[in-house]
Amino acid sequence: MSRTNEIKKNENRKFLHILHSALLGLALGIGLTGMLTVNASAAGKIGTVVTGRLNVREEPTTNSKILSKLEWGQTVRLTRQAERGWYEIKLNGKKCYVSEQYISTKGTSAHKTYLGNFTLTAYCGCASCCGVAGNLTASGTVPTQGRTVAMGGIDFGTKLLINGVVYTVEDRGTSYGHVDIFFNSHQDAVNFGMQSADVYLLS
Repeated sequence: MSRTNEIKKNENRKFLHILHSALLGLALGIGLTGMLTVNASAAGKIGTVVTGRLNVREEPTTNSKILSKLEWGQTVRLTRQAERGWYEIKLNGKKCYVSEQYISTKGTSAHKTYLGNFTLTAYCGCASCCGVAGNLTASGTVPTQGRTVAMGGIDFGTKLLINGVVYTVEDRGTSYGHVDIFFNSHQDAVNFGMQSADVYLLS
């Protein structure tokens, strides 16, 4: 074999190697981009529960432990698209998962404004918490766990994002900078105790 032919063959091998690497990189890039698009597609969206009661699970599988339940019409901020058929959300700072088929994201995107790190407490509808048991909220609504909060200095109906959950200001009794979160059970309210969290205004 002549020296010239050997050089040409080496150059051809190098070219094919570079071409193969480029095509492989392009394919991987497209694949990764696709996966990132899927995983990020839900990030930041507000989802609305469209079933009577939705299980919130520890892992994205129906065999996983149920951590909580969401009621029809309740809204939550979606962290990301998890495994196929599941959204990741955060409740009280903990990652958990809900079935995608029971969450609607149509018309629920929202902008948020940081209000600050607020004090959080909890209450229920009993006489110990409210003076008289079974009262409606100050705005006239039936208090609902996962939706109702009490706070002063903000209009009724204002949406607040707290620890991944979207709440509605429906009650009074706490000053601005202090959010009182409604629970169905007095014991759950006691267990919640006093906490603090970043609070965002949704618009």
